[in-house]
Amino acid sequence: MSIYALANALFVYKYSARLTINPLLASFAYVILLILLFVVLYRNQALKIPIAIQRRLFIAFVLLCAIALAVVMRQFDPGQFRIGRYNALHDWISRLLDGQFPYASTANPSGMPFIFVLALPFYFLGDLGLFQIFGFLLFAAAVYKRSFNNLQSAFRTVVLLLLAPIFLFEIVTRSELISNIIIIIIYLGVLEISIPRARPVSLALLGVGAGLLLSTRLIGALIFGCFLMHLFKRKIGSGILFLIFMAAGFLATLLPFIIWDREAFMRPLLIQSSYAPAWLIIAALMVSIIAGALARTPKAVYVSIAFTLFSAVAAAFLITVSSVGWASAVIGSGFDISYFGFPLPFLLMSLILPEQEISGVDKPLATS
Repeated sequence: MSIYALANALFVYKYSARLTINPLLASFAYVILLILLFVVLYRNQALKIPIAIQRRLFIAFVLLCAIALAVVMRQFDPGQFRIGRYNALHDWISRLLDGQFPYASTANPSGMPFIFVLALPFYFLGDLGLFQIFGFLLFAAAVYKRSFNNLQSAFRTVVLLLLAPIFLFEIVTRSELISNIIIIIIYLGVLEISIPRARPVSLALLGVGAGLLLSTRLIGALIFGCFLMHLFKRKIGSGILFLIFMAAGFLATLLPFIIWDREAFMRPLLIQSSYAPAWLIIAALMVSIIAGALARTPKAVYVSIAFTLFSAVAAAFLITVSSVGWASAVIGSGFDISYFGFPLPFLLMSLILPEQEISGVDKPLATS
């Protein structure tokens, strides 16, 4: 929860600086309100409502929130924001459908190919912002599944997501960063259930699916590094087979664009790696793998992923601050602090995960 507060307080600092001469005070006020919110949400008071009614209320609450988010989102023109991810998504898909090389766009798309495939249905629906609403619904569904008999925890977790300025800004600007992470989390849940009893063919198909999701953003390597190391640490042979097909799925999404225009395709790789030196990326990947090997509980796995993501982003942020200064890195465009949203879904999911020990591939990470 400290990471949740710190990441969001930094976000409040950046954008309140455009409205007030004392953004530090605004951030401090936000943290105080957040502490009060935690006290209210986590009071040890059981609801005296039948569980069946709680489930209906939770579903109704989520649907109403999704509608409200969509209404709020439609009040803003994504073109008015300096955040260009919506334009990058839209331009990439439009160029591809017109038969043009999508990465030769002036919108500088930084995502890997499969993130645009995931966004394609919402492009045809007429508003890519619906991708973010869909991501919210997926998150709520995952929380509901894991907290089926403890809807108070599910409600708290969804409320914390809704009250995160980083997430709300993602909705308003139609950015897809957090939705991207949520989809990966959903797939991790599929792996938890499927891997323990998967045969080689199923294992190969699941590996290809993981490779496709890795081809959204390269930071996914830190997520899969931790998760897969934990999952396969007692089944090395199965893990190697999975990784082979994961690599195949990943490369299959890249080869068409490499063949089409290799030089232009290097642009998203350069953009994604521009904030972090190579040594930091390698170190973060090693830490994620070690953390996955050491993790023994469901909560430990997800918390390890969240800490790794946060630490990698924080280290890249501090490197940028030391290079260009605080004002340029935070208030200006020297660093994209939206990246602090990467650990947010994992932090929130960890709040509802069970504490019992697990044994790698022999048991799923969490019971439904």
